[in-house]
Amino acid sequence: MREVLALTLRTNAEMVAGVLLSEDASSALVAVAATRTLSLVVDDILHTLVSQARADGRTWQEIGDVLHTTRQAAFQRFRPSDDDQEGAMSDSNDTMPGAAELGPAIVRSYLDGDWTEVSARFDPTMAERFSREMFDGSREQIADQCGRFKAAAEPTVRRMDTFTVVDVPLEFERADMTGRVAFNSDGQVAGLFVLNPTGA
Repeated sequence: MREVLALTLRTNAEMVAGVLLSEDASSALVAVAATRTLSLVVDDILHTLVSQARADGRTWQEIGDVLHTTRQAAFQRFRPSDDDQEGAMSDSNDTMPGAAELGPAIVRSYLDGDWTEVSARFDPTMAERFSREMFDGSREQIADQCGRFKAAAEPTVRRMDTFTVVDVPLEFERADMTGRVAFNSDGQVAGLFVLNPTGA
């Protein structure tokens, strides 16, 4: 998730900055769209960083102070939906049928660069925020860092909150990574990542 957020932030910020620094009025509408995306990404990043701060033991008062708001306002805005346990595992073991086959297939389509196949499975949020440019850019970044893809191992499937999460161990020339696909309750892709196993 962090890799996707970082890439989205950089891509859209560079686009907006380029328009602001130029006199090219024809690009203004593109920059308007990019600015809207930036606001969504910044909000996602803020939620991610607040979750990290909470995991590191920071109090709601400290978070409120940094944001120049009250601890109550910070808690109401950023608290996880499940009793302050973000990402807590559900007691239910019910996972999406076929996830063990579909998850690796989506990861492989991503690695193969099949935008049409992968994006067709996105939920509305992914469809709005994960553009073709981000798709291509993230694949290039993985190739630069890890080298050529070699093989995938047996996936693991688990339930996390309302999502079915599939982790696929991936072997590259220079590193081992984990492909992760999160499916929502409708079977749509709500998250797609390639992560370092130590941070997965």
